[in-house]
Amino acid sequence: MYLSVVAVSSVIPFNLFYVGNKIPFRTKISIVIIEAAIAALNVYKHFVIDKRPLVSHKDIAISILIFAFYLLFLSSINKTFYQVYFIDLLKR
Repeated sequence: MYLSVVAVSSVIPFNLFYVGNKIPFRTKISIVIIEAAIAALNVYKHFVIDKRPLVSHKDIAISILIFAFYLLFLSSINKTFYQVYFIDLLKR
């Protein structure tokens, strides 16, 4: 849930307000809607189905590990988080 919420909070400003983003508007809206839907499903599962509190130390630890492995993967292919999302994706 935590990674989804952070993703939505970064996807919205990047897709709707960043001037350097030349992706067509329809695509930007689609990306925002998909990310928001995934985050909403994760929040629903977290609170309604699993009945977990807002701060779940186990979930936070797992999220940090997943993100760390992702950063290690990017490092292994000589990329950075910034390079992938703010340089490479904007070239498309």
